Order: sequence, then structure tokens, then C-alpha cells
Amino acid sequence: MQQLSGLDNASLFTERGNVYNHVGTLIVYDPSTAPGGGVRYKEILGHFAERLHLHPVFSNHLTSAPLGLDRPYWVAGGPIDVEYHIRHLA
Repeated sequence: MQQLSGLDNASLFTERGNVYNHVGTLIVYDPSTAPGGGVRYKEILGHFAERLHLHPVFSNHLTSAPLGLDRPYWVAGGPIDVEYHIRHLA
């Protein structure tokens, strides 16, 4: 368990309603460079899912301190829904 820094907590604190402080990534894949000339979305999901154990930080989730008396904590473990976090737009 690791407590959020003051800066991370401030970032979360400013999130309200439809105002988010998310960071995102856009990755463009060129399927013509893949073996066989194509990559399926499920293959990309599988690729990430197979490697999540190499970076345990990705399984962390936030939990609040009792009664909100302190900054939230990162707690290790828990299942990861790769399909929720990786989106496909065509």
C-alpha cells in the first residue's frame, strides 16, 4: 500500500462531474508490418494481458482513507479488465 502524493491527490480532488484530469495514449498500429499482414483487436488485448504481470503497478487501485481523514492509497492486486482500458476505434 502506498499513499498518493500531495500532487496526485490534488489532481484527483479537482475532478468534478464531467471534468477529468485523465492522461491518455493514442497508438496507431500499421497492420501491414505484422506477420501475416494483419492484427486483430483481440490479439492486441491478449498481448497486453499476457504481460501485465511484468508491471504490477497496473493492477493497483485507489482506496480512500477511513472517514476521508487522509489522502487515498494505492492498493496492490485485483483483476484487470483489459478490454475496458484498451479501446478500439475503426
